[in-house]
Amino acid sequence: MDFAALMSKELAKGKASTESLSTSKYVRRADAERARKEAYEAEQARLEAEREAKASAKRKRDDEAAVEAAAREEKRRRLAEESRARREQQEAEEEAARRQRLGLPPLVKASSEDALELEEGAEDVPEAELRGKLRDLGAPAVLFGEGHGARLRRYRRLTTVVTKGPVPTTLELVEEKDMKVQGGAPKDKEARKWVFRQLASYFTMVLTEYQRAMEAERSDTTASKVAYATMVQSRENMKPLFRRFEKGDVDDDLLAPIIEIVQAAQERRYVDANDGYLRLSIGKAAWPIGVTMLASYFTMVLTEYQRAMEAERSDTTASKAAYATMVQSRENMKPLFRRFEKGDVDDDLLAPIIEIVQAAQERRYVDANDGYLRLSIGKAAWPIGVTMVGIHERSAREKLHNGERGHVMGDEVTRKFLQSIKRCLTFAQVRWPPEDIRQLMG
Repeated sequence: MDFAALMSKELAKGKASTESLSTSKYVRRADAERARKEAYEAEQARLEAEREAKASAKRKRDDEAAVEAAAREEKRRRLAEESRARREQQEAEEEAARRQRLGLPPLVKASSEDALELEEGAEDVPEAELRGKLRDLGAPAVLFGEGHGARLRRYRRLTTVVTKGPVPTTLELVEEKDMKVQGGAPKDKEARKWVFRQLASYFTMVLTEYQRAMEAERSDTTASKVAYATMVQSRENMKPLFRRFEKGDVDDDLLAPIIEIVQAAQERRYVDANDGYLRLSIGKAAWPIGVTMLASYFTMVLTEYQRAMEAERSDTTASKAAYATMVQSRENMKPLFRRFEKGDVDDDLLAPIIEIVQAAQERRYVDANDGYLRLSIGKAAWPIGVTMVGIHERSAREKLHNGERGHVMGDEVTRKFLQSIKRCLTFAQVRWPPEDIRQLMG
């Protein structure tokens, strides 16, 4: 072998050893990143498996706990039922022994449901036929402790058709052409039932149109939300009246005015209908006629007040303060409206309020303000606090009982709604200015 071949062989050995050393000593970045990623994924898979195992074990424990709780509740209910049955049996035995000892006849067991007589005009159903009809309806034929009367009422509830209008009712509604109410409150049972169906049909029609109108105009404004809430409240408040119609339990003192109101509304005589409502709700006793319009007037003013504030509402401090004042006035007027509804308004308070409203309706705001001042401050010679500063009787105390009260702001509620009346006057003179400029309040 020549020298060149030997040198080539040695050089080849050195190069191979160098490559093997470099492969074992250095790692490429891609290989290191791949190994790190594989280790991370393996660790995440292990953690996910552990979490799944823990969640599965927790679900199993929760299911077992729920089953145990249900079993305990069922056992408690069963024990309570058994205890009640034993107690009732013991009481019955003691009562039977007492009656036997006293020589009284044995007590006949009768369900309170069976003791009730059938409703007038209702037909009884034989027991076997009644059970068969209940089975046909998919209902239990017999319930625990249920008598024939209760079973018959349950069957009637299942077979009674309930309308799907704004106010669900069991009354059979009539068509619009048959809703016209004729005459006053009838005395005959069938005629009264027909009138109840007519009234329920008419109110259902009005409430349906009311709901459609509110849903069509529904928006995110405060006025729209208030109007929609008022519609919902009116619908809910009508349910007790419908229940009375269903039972036929409406006195003539209430039925006759309602018929009068509906007749006037059907003939589109809405002023007469409103007069009938006012006579029904407030009455026509010795109160001044102006009291019948107080609630309507204040409602109109507060509505216009709210619309004006919402139209001018902005992010300025003055606008926010004005809007808050309007909201506060509206809330403070609610106790006065509740008094109007109950008719619980003293003459000392009612007469000045009527005087204020009459002057405001005639746009005599200065006179209305004078009436407000006489009502709130009074015209007595001595304020009530001055007459009670000492321990001795003062001659001025006699003035407390001579009809000239110092003021009516004896409580916080009265003070607040009187101030709200004053704010209503201030807004009213801007919304409905007087023809005579001298009637503008300062």
